[in-house]
Amino acid sequence: MLGSEFSGFESEEVAATVYVPSERVGPDDQEARIELRRDGHDRLVMLAYNSLEELVACCGEAQPWIAIPRDRVSHVQSDVGAAQVLWGIELPEEFRHTHETEGEGRNS
Repeated sequence: MLGSEFSGFESEEVAATVYVPSERVGPDDQEARIELRRDGHDRLVMLAYNSLEELVACCGEAQPWIAIPRDRVSHVQSDVGAAQVLWGIELPEEFRHTHETEGEGRNS
């Protein structure tokens, strides 16, 4: 297993908070939902970022997000049914949220 020395940070520099893309929260929603993506093998994966700046750079300014404690990432991954957590993945423009969709609610 890779240790923190391979994550791009020195162990003492690792932030205690992780930023995870979420679905847009509407006025009637009671909780946020993690936004899962499909990888190249059609598995559901959870994206995670070490800073809000990294999330915005990789997912765009219109991406909803939630912050979770780093030590809860594996629990959240399990809870949402993600096969894996992918760190720092840059989404292509066509897969990013836009400000035009900001006011849209879920109809399900």
